[in-house]
Amino acid sequence: MQKITLATLVAPALALALAVPAHAEGKGDRANKAIAEAQGKLDAAMTAKADADMPRRLAKAKEDLANAREALAAGRKEDAIALANHANAEADAAIAVSTQRKDERTVAAVADAGAAVDAANQQAQAAQQQAADATARAANAEQAAAASAQAAQTAAVNAQVAATTPPAPPAPAEVKTTISTQSATGKVRHHTTVKRKAPARAAASGGSATTTTVTQQVQ
Repeated sequence: MQKITLATLVAPALALALAVPAHAEGKGDRANKAIAEAQGKLDAAMTAKADADMPRRLAKAKEDLANAREALAAGRKEDAIALANHANAEADAAIAVSTQRKDERTVAAVADAGAAVDAANQQAQAAQQQAADATARAANAEQAAAASAQAAQTAAVNAQVAATTPPAPPAPAEVKTTISTQSATGKVRHHTTVKRKAPARAAASGGSATTTTVTQQVQ
């Protein structure tokens, strides 16, 4: 039978008494660590300017961090740890949302820039096409002007030639000669008409055709 001594009875109680302060100091360290982590996350959020996107969450994180410090100072280590962890979570969420929104703004800015470049290219192409059309119209106008000038020059030359060239002589008048042969009995045996052209006479003659009839009497 084991002999129970005073040392055997006191040893567990002494070990428990020594363990309690060590456990309390462990919570304090955890609280300080949680507060430090929350402070670092809050500083990172402020550096990233997350307060511009998530001002309420960062304000809540700051409030929880201040309450965690007060709780730790009052010896409420568990409360200090919980508040510090909540502050850390709020700051972390603010950073995540702010980063996402910044990425969205960057994507939108890139898309807008691409659209602006496309619009500028289309405008440049339209301007180039308009310039080409204007050049073609100018070339056609120059060609039309050159053709008009050439036609005017030709007409002027023709007019000068017509003014310096004497008029052509009038067409020769037609002279008709009729020769008839008549027998002694008065009967006409042969009737022959001969036409020949001769130069036209002066205007006094009226330009009329003259008919000469020669009658030969056969005995």
